Amino acid sequence: MMSNPLTRDQLTRHLVQAHDRLFAAGRDQDASFFREAETGDFLSIAGKSEGEKNLKSLLFCEAEIVEGAAEALKNIADFLSKTGNRPQEAIRHMAEFGAAVTATFNNKVRSIYGGQSLRPLGSMIFLEASCALDPALRNAIPNAMLGLTVLKEQRNFRIEDFLKNQSPARDDVALAQRLVSQALLI
Repeated sequence: MMSNPLTRDQLTRHLVQAHDRLFAAGRDQDASFFREAETGDFLSIAGKSEGEKNLKSLLFCEAEIVEGAAEALKNIADFLSKTGNRPQEAIRHMAEFGAAVTATFNNKVRSIYGGQSLRPLGSMIFLEASCALDPALRNAIPNAMLGLTVLKEQRNFRIEDFLKNQSPARDDVALAQRLVSQALLI
């Protein structure tokens, strides 16, 4: 596949897009690694043992995501078959399902390509997976929610604990705010 002209063309297109985004963000030095002229170098690296190692890492990461999503779906199917008409249990199971899916896409999106710094991609991958299951979602109007938490200067909570999915105690929080935005059609 690496010698296929379509592969070269697609890679070149994505390199140029990455270059343009980095350049627009003022990251000229980083952008220089993603020029059209670098296509051959990327293909060469991919063909070596290091490229194979990187591919295996990426596939492993993908497998973890798929397994996590499959486990969450299995749990929801189990819930549907057992709960009948018990709304309180249904709410608990739906919350567990949402937590499992969220954890999968936030915690499993890591690899040699960036570790925890790739976590924000979890939302994008979740959206793409949802669109693969239901293509009609591609036409959905996006909504967004931002949770803002301002910690007190004197606190017990450590910032690093956010990356471990821990939340600060109420006594450590100076301000907590949720900002919700719904896209409007104009």
